[in-house]
Amino acid sequence: MKHLVTTLLFLSFLLLSYTPPLAEASTTLIDVLSGDTRFSSLLTNLQHTQLVPYLNKLKIATLFAPTNDAFRNASIEITKEVLLFHVLPVELKGDEFYHGQVLETALVKEGYLGKYGHVGQRIKVEKQGNRKKGRGKVLIGGAQIIESDLEADNGVIQVVDQVLVPPEDIVKTAASVESLKAFSELLVLSGLNSVLSEPRPFTVFVPESAALARFNSIEETYLKSEQGRGDLRTVIEYHVHEGVLFSEEVPSGRSNITTVEGEPLDIKVDKANNIYVDDVEVKTRDVIASNGAIHTLSSLLLPTALQFTARKYLIGLNSSRFVSLLDELDLGYYLDDTTNDSSFTILAPRDEAFEDEDLPARGTPEFKRWLQYHIVPGKKELQDLNDGTLLETELVTQELKGTRQRIKVGVEEEKLWFGGNDKGNTRKDVRFNEAGLVGDPVLPPPSPLLNNVVVDLRLSTFIASLFASDLEPQLRHSPGITLFVPTNDAFAQLGLVTRYLLLPEARNDLQSVIKYHVADRILYSAEIPEGTNEIPTLAGSDLIINKTKNGHIFVHPTGDQEFSLAGNVTDRDILVSTGVVHIVDRVIVPPTLEITNRNLLRGVHASTLLDILKATNLSDLVLGSPVDRHRYTILAPSDKAFARVNLTRLLNDPVALDKIARLHIIPQAVERGDEDRDEEDKEEEKNVPHPLKDGAEYSTLLSGDDKVTIREIDSGRFIVEVSGRRWGDNSAARVIGVGRSQGGGGVIFIDQVLVPKEEKNGGGLPPWATALITIVSVGIVGGGGYYGFQYWRRGREREGYVAV
Repeated sequence: MKHLVTTLLFLSFLLLSYTPPLAEASTTLIDVLSGDTRFSSLLTNLQHTQLVPYLNKLKIATLFAPTNDAFRNASIEITKEVLLFHVLPVELKGDEFYHGQVLETALVKEGYLGKYGHVGQRIKVEKQGNRKKGRGKVLIGGAQIIESDLEADNGVIQVVDQVLVPPEDIVKTAASVESLKAFSELLVLSGLNSVLSEPRPFTVFVPESAALARFNSIEETYLKSEQGRGDLRTVIEYHVHEGVLFSEEVPSGRSNITTVEGEPLDIKVDKANNIYVDDVEVKTRDVIASNGAIHTLSSLLLPTALQFTARKYLIGLNSSRFVSLLDELDLGYYLDDTTNDSSFTILAPRDEAFEDEDLPARGTPEFKRWLQYHIVPGKKELQDLNDGTLLETELVTQELKGTRQRIKVGVEEEKLWFGGNDKGNTRKDVRFNEAGLVGDPVLPPPSPLLNNVVVDLRLSTFIASLFASDLEPQLRHSPGITLFVPTNDAFAQLGLVTRYLLLPEARNDLQSVIKYHVADRILYSAEIPEGTNEIPTLAGSDLIINKTKNGHIFVHPTGDQEFSLAGNVTDRDILVSTGVVHIVDRVIVPPTLEITNRNLLRGVHASTLLDILKATNLSDLVLGSPVDRHRYTILAPSDKAFARVNLTRLLNDPVALDKIARLHIIPQAVERGDEDRDEEDKEEEKNVPHPLKDGAEYSTLLSGDDKVTIREIDSGRFIVEVSGRRWGDNSAARVIGVGRSQGGGGVIFIDQVLVPKEEKNGGGLPPWATALITIVSVGIVGGGGYYGFQYWRRGREREGYVAV
């Protein structure tokens, strides 16, 4: 017990006698700031925000301390959050900063950078000069460290010349950077701006400057349109990773991260520490935002989910109205099918092209046909199109016997030179049925035959013939045909045959001629085989079509018909609803058609001559079909010409009547004027008909000595003269028209009745010559009398006589 008491007393003495050592004096960050007048504004703001105790409690920290001048220049409200953004929970000396370093601050915004781990707001270091650790100019969040390493026991102070501003969210940050403004606008268009403003972390890879540069102008227009917003969102989401990823956290080598769009992004860091995203280089790393990081790229990333269809291109071409019309009639599959087996070329008008167009009623079969005519199966590249090409369309009709309607391509090439270089490029102006690629008036399907032909004034004679023959209804409803339409000049070259065919009694013959110009199949020029082709016609006989090696097409009848020269196809492939039309420069007369001299005389209403031929028993000889190939050409004076002669006297004199009749009959076919003309003359006067040969002399049926001569008095104008009869009346007649009959004979329609050369008809001088001689004689006599009288009067005056 005594020992226990002694022990307790000893311990008590030790406790009472112990005096702890004095604590060493401590210098805090606040103490350092308090000892420097440059930081009075900072201290004041720390006190107002009650952060002094917080800083004193920190065991280790780095404080970026703005000077009083920095606070005076600050344009933001100094809040607790702003001041916490100046504090790092680690100690960093001035030589420990390096370029691109991302530092975590004491400012924590709940959820912005996640819920766990390192969630403090970030600030980025930039160094000028030496970018690595060590000496060099250091910028922290854009503020320069103007004095380094003011040390305290619980950290270090880095003096900066600006107040540090906490970052905004990704959307506002992108909008504030000039090179990212284009992408920022896309965020708004896509609707992702609201998502990327939320208080949760994201990493965004942003293309610099022209954000949509990887797209052409049409694709860009589509993506920015209302209909393209979904695809635009897909593109933007492919650039967004949910979660924050700073560049220093990216592992070396290859890795991948998920995107909001769903597809992963391939990330690669090479040995030089360059970062690539889907093989696109990262240009600027770690643009700091409050809810994540932005990394800029050299170009846009393309998700595989983005597919451009014809629909999207049409919207980009401002043809959205055309798209909606296709959808109305369940034809939208033409625009959306991207399989290789079903490609199409769309010829779409722009929206404004519809304003002045008279379209078929919406929802009708005609309207559907109209839409199908704008769709061409297969992918047609512009450079592959040639002038005159006929493209098949999706319009299939019974009017074409179940085949596809065509659309005609027109190409005009223009040579472009640059800097005097004659090896310039060639630009193609491509049109479809006279409409441009996109934007020109809409393309109505080919109209019915008559609608298409009647507007061409060159074809008015054919139109008149069509109605005169009563064939217009039949041709209008004949499916799958080819019509060779002669021009007005072609009918003019046919001469008196045309006048006959237009007679009411010649309707059957006219029908035969017109039907002979209609092939019972569709013959597009490019599909006509080279060489000779026999083609069935609606007339029942075959038509011969010759296509030369250089592509020229000629049409002529079967058989040896001299009056039917081969017709040259001058205008090709005029599309109509029931087939195709080609324009030819000749009327093709069918071999079954028998045109006699009688027909031709009826065509010019030469009734007087017909009566004379009957009276002289010459009708059977010269008016019917050629017998044993013997041909007759009749010089046919008009009824007006016979009215100028004493017809009663002539009819009462059978001998004179027979002479007159035989003088007007040439017992052979007369020569054509084109046969001996050289190519130069033909080219110079290619539109001037030359049905007769200039200077040709022919015997008549009157006798071998009674001849007539044909002379060309002007280009294409002729007269017929009685050979050897120069001064008499009725010695010459003007040619009004020429017609060839079957076998090579024909009729030459003239304006005077010719008289045989031995007929003097009043002294042999024409009235004008007699009148001229009379006038001259009277003048001579009168002049002589006048001068004789004057001579006599002067003589009388000399002799002293004066007139009273």
